[in-house]
Amino acid sequence: MAARDLDLAASPLRVFGAMLRRYRVKAGMSQEQLGARVFCSGDLIGKIENGQRVPSEQFAEACDAVPELNTGGVLGELRELLRDYLKQRAYPGWFAGWTAKEAGAKTLRTFELVVVPGLLQTQDYARALLANRIGGNPETTDEIVAARMARQSVLARDNPPELWVVTTSAS
Repeated sequence: MAARDLDLAASPLRVFGAMLRRYRVKAGMSQEQLGARVFCSGDLIGKIENGQRVPSEQFAEACDAVPELNTGGVLGELRELLRDYLKQRAYPGWFAGWTAKEAGAKTLRTFELVVVPGLLQTQDYARALLANRIGGNPETTDEIVAARMARQSVLARDNPPELWVVTTSAS
């Protein structure tokens, strides 16, 4: 795929996938062959190439380490450039834009019936909660947990927001 053929309006995940496919095809490898080399399934390679799955840092590094692909480290660099986009993708659509509002807030108020609010969750609690919601995929769970923990920095900044939390508990 030539750079001029790349759809610049495509999602960054599709751009990463197109680059991966370009290197894989140029090396004459099937999705299954590459998957075996980087310890995942050919199906996962296909989903990453189609922009349906987020490539982990370890995945990009493993692909860059396959000599036949001859990437010169480009996939790892591209994954690093996509870091902010991938972090935002860890949030559901209805949550889009909330982290920016949260970061600039003077006061935050939340009401939760069943769970500890995200700003107050520990990594272990968030992982257990999210693993059940997203089907237990470790890579996706790790990305979402990391994004949730990063949100907590708003509470450690100079002049943090006043936080009001109301929860209920079953007795």
